[in-house]
Amino acid sequence: MMVRNIAGAALLVGLAAPLAEARVVRFVIEQQRAFAGGMEFGDVGPYERLDGTVHMEVDPDDPLNAVIVNLDKAPRNARGLVEFSTTFFILKPVAMERGNGKIFYGINNRGNKLESGLRWHHVPSSNDPITAEHAGDGFLMRLGYTVVDAGWQGDVAEGNNRLFPNLPVATEADGSPLVARIR
Repeated sequence: MMVRNIAGAALLVGLAAPLAEARVVRFVIEQQRAFAGGMEFGDVGPYERLDGTVHMEVDPDDPLNAVIVNLDKAPRNARGLVEFSTTFFILKPVAMERGNGKIFYGINNRGNKLESGLRWHHVPSSNDPITAEHAGDGFLMRLGYTVVDAGWQGDVAEGNNRLFPNLPVATEADGSPLVARIR
């Protein structure tokens, strides 16, 4: 019941929030390896894990991006756009044509891949899911889903395989960092 309530709330927030737009400018796969020791997941076959960094940019002058706090005070590149990046984690079928073409996007907490415990029955959460034990009953993999997660919280400490964004520092007119206590 709790999971359904959380999922429902997340859906409502997503539908109610104005849309902001970011464009991917570079997608870097830093590590590619077999997931669950190459175990077969039904007709979908084996999965692989990709870890890397996605580089994006947003237009601070686009009205859709006005909901991003202090975006107008972030440094801009030569095209007048604000650059940022984030780490990502993907579990995907080795043979993508055998998958269902759909993504299950996980929402991590403070960069920790806690949702893995919700995806697979009786599997403890892990920030480094790679073994057959981490696959649990393999439900999403047998259905052919690609599982994606990326860092989004700006106050995450690096380490322990956490997902984290690299965000620009907003500045005052004099160039000093814009800082304030957050409560």
